[in-house]
Amino acid sequence: MNATRAYVVAFQTLDPERVLAYMRLRGHLSLLPRVVRMLEAAKSGGPTLTVARQEDGATAPAAYARARMIIDPRIVGGYLYQDGSRVHDGTFRTALVTLYKKIIAHA
Repeated sequence: MNATRAYVVAFQTLDPERVLAYMRLRGHLSLLPRVVRMLEAAKSGGPTLTVARQEDGATAPAAYARARMIIDPRIVGGYLYQDGSRVHDGTFRTALVTLYKKIIAHA
């Protein structure tokens, strides 16, 4: 479970003010916009497919076609599929951050 998903679960089960205080203490407030999007998607009841541009929806697997599409240019490209607790992150942003962390770790 990644940190963003862990915070989503924490907000759903714990006191939100305590979760925010913990995020501030750990320096994770930059994750808050993504956590909020995931919480909103969970409330909507149905699956969501977040893409940077409308045409990026065509790159997602056909199984995700029934999902409600959300345009969010911050993910750079690719897609993020959410259905309840199931999340498939195929975003360029995540791939770039992962690559960056691997390069820094070996530098």
